[in-house]
Amino acid sequence: MRNPKNAVVRRRPKRGPYDRVLIVCEGSKTEPNYFFDIARHYELSTANIEIVGAGADPLTIVKKGKERKQKERRSGEKYDRVYCVFDRDQHAHFQQAGVLAQTSKLQLGRSLPCFEFWLLLHFRFSRHLYGRSQGRSPAQKCIRDLRQYWPDNEKARDGVFLQLIDTVENADAAIDDGSIGNAIGTAYSVSASPSG
Repeated sequence: MRNPKNAVVRRRPKRGPYDRVLIVCEGSKTEPNYFFDIARHYELSTANIEIVGAGADPLTIVKKGKERKQKERRSGEKYDRVYCVFDRDQHAHFQQAGVLAQTSKLQLGRSLPCFEFWLLLHFRFSRHLYGRSQGRSPAQKCIRDLRQYWPDNEKARDGVFLQLIDTVENADAAIDDGSIGNAIGTAYSVSASPSG
């Protein structure tokens, strides 16, 4: 039998004096890793920032965000902000997901065509609209362009935010210019203003 005096007790994370945020991502690795990097860099408490890699389509992501928001409210807690992060790419229910998010008072971080476009903006300003051609999806074409600037980038890698932090001003210019609108609003909002 273990001695209770020697037992390791895991402490619950302490909530910081800033907004409690839930981020539900389409990707199960790339986007969550990016947001986890931001949280670690800014030393944000995991009691305030919850990141979920859903690995699902946009409509499922919004439904999951809505469910989690309602569940927290029923338990007496609440999220100050809930973000649903997903790609446009070629999802059939993209518009429907946006409508449900709006009626559910969830914030959107839509990447057009994919999250890698936000990463590409760290290297060059672009208003390029990616379309399907030559058997390639818009996301595949965007990732190809990103590899011109960052050949060793791999999906799902850790440390992406920290590798790009010195070039975030380049990406910010696209937001200031208004050329990407809400497309990458979540990444900008969290990285530029982690305390809400």
